[in-house]
Order: sequence, then C-alpha cells, then structure tokens
Amino acid sequence: MNPIIVGVAEKPDKACRHTAMHLLTSDDLSVELMDPFDPERYNRGVRFSPIANVLQVVAKGRPFLYSPIEHDPRSENGGLAMEFDISAENPPPGFSEAAIGGGFLKIGVGVLRKNAEVYDFFSDLELIEPAQTLATWDSDTARFEQSSTGINAYAYKLKADVVVKVNTVEVTCVLTNTGKKPFTTEQYSHNYLSLDGAQVGPNYLIQFPRDLEAKGLQPEQQKTGREIHFREVIPPSVQAVNAAISPSKDPWVPGDTFTISNTSNGMRVDLSTDAPVSRFAIHTTPRYFCPEMFVRVHLQPGESKQWIRRYEFHADDALSAQ
Repeated sequence: MNPIIVGVAEKPDKACRHTAMHLLTSDDLSVELMDPFDPERYNRGVRFSPIANVLQVVAKGRPFLYSPIEHDPRSENGGLAMEFDISAENPPPGFSEAAIGGGFLKIGVGVLRKNAEVYDFFSDLELIEPAQTLATWDSDTARFEQSSTGINAYAYKLKADVVVKVNTVEVTCVLTNTGKKPFTTEQYSHNYLSLDGAQVGPNYLIQFPRDLEAKGLQPEQQKTGREIHFREVIPPSVQAVNAAISPSKDPWVPGDTFTISNTSNGMRVDLSTDAPVSRFAIHTTPRYFCPEMFVRVHLQPGESKQWIRRYEFHADDALSAQ
C-alpha cells in the first residue's frame, strides 16, 4: 500500500540525477528532494517518512549525500532521511497498548500493524492506514502538511518545510498532537553523508562542540579531545560502526554545531538544531557516514512543538590544507 493518498506526482526535474525528484536551488546549492506522491519514488517503505526527504545536495559540482541509484526502495534510503521512534525501550505512540495484530501510530507514515511484542524498526510492517499529505513546491522551498486520524486516541499533524538558502538547507518541523492522549516521540535524521563519494576512512573527521565520551568505536577510529578521526576503512568483519556519543561534562544545548569533514578534499558539513539534542549517535559503513541528532518531544492533546535542523555545506574548506 502506498503511504501517500493525497496529491499528484509531477514530472521529475530533468536536472536531477534521481527520478521522482524536485530540484530546489540557491546561488550555491542544487538540492534534490523526493516527490512523496510518485509511485517510483526513491524510498517506498514504512520506516522513514516520505516527506522532506532530501536525496542529494551538490555544491560546485560536488555531491555531499549517499543515495545510489541502484537500491532496494522498500528497505534502503539515502540523503537526509527523517524517521520517528526507533527505540524498543521507547516505542511509537500506542505500540505498547496494542495487541498483536492491532495498530499503532508511526509518525510521519501512518498507522502500522503490530507484529511482535518488542518494537523493531527494521521490520517491514503492514501499513493499515496511510497518513494524508499535501505538498507545495517553489524554486527554493518545499512545504509539506501531513495528518493521521490515528488509532486508539493517538493522532497527529506534521508540517515540514525544506528551505534552501545560499549554502544552507533548513528543515523545519512542527508536530501537533491532534489525539486525545499524550504521547512522547523521538525524531532524528539519518544523514547519509558521503563527501564527493569518498569512502569513509582516513581523512574523515567529526568535531564536537563539547568534551565527550564515545561508546562503540572500533580500533580504526580514534578519539582525540573533541574530535573522532577515522584512521582506516572499516573492515568487512565489522560491517558498520555504531557509536553512542555523550557529553562528558556540560550537556548538548540548542545551537551546538557538529562538523563532519574530509580533510583530503576540503568538503565539510555543519549540523545543528535549535532544539535540545536528547542523544547523539554515529552509524557508519565504508559507504556513508551518518551523524544522528535525536530530538525528543512530549505533547499533551492539542499541544505543538517546532524544531529546525540546519545543514551548512562547504565544498572547499580550509581544513584541506591541514
């Protein structure tokens, strides 16, 4: 079943590398944004939200995001993929209450059918009732409005705007609890970074705004002060690095900037959010580097919360001279 039931797919922009895309531009950036209504869109599964899905950002002819043409559209995504609720300890609204075979709310997608007692975000769950979405497009802006009448008194409305400014992409979310029960949800962006397609290994560097502790690093990664260096390519025996990063002293605060760079080609991405970061994680394979900032939101019925994710893209940073 298609997660989107409102809207009409438009013809893809010819300038885009992917099909089913819209092109947003600024003086410095070309941004490919997935059309959520197109049946041939890049991701068609029920894990990630189909709205505000930036698949590629190009500056000075150099791509910043991992989004290969050949992929499984049900299980694989790329770019700046948005998702709500991946923790089994804090599952989606209504999951714990639902019986096996019953429904629960997957914000950004709609109502899914529960198939096990423990929530597994990897599971390709059945979509019972898709959320309804509207979209408007401009040369540098896309606006999405999504709503779900939900199940068992859990419901939501989600607005997401993608705006391109000079060398920056801003994604603004406004989530409203339209149901009769309070809920807590945790949202993040997967952020599949691949700086000019360079394999993740030597020269990849992530810099943090505060002193930190890192759990889950492998011998190929080295923490030095407020930096983590990828000294070698991740070996096949490891497959992926999954690290939890936490501040060792002061907590993350709104506006903290996390910087990912490749010192060999001068490319850099600065990430920040204006909301408190509940936790920070790194998921990395040789193909892509994923820094993930989680934002936790608790809403009473009728309440709303807004947060903005900001990405600055630099194609030839001074770090290349180091």
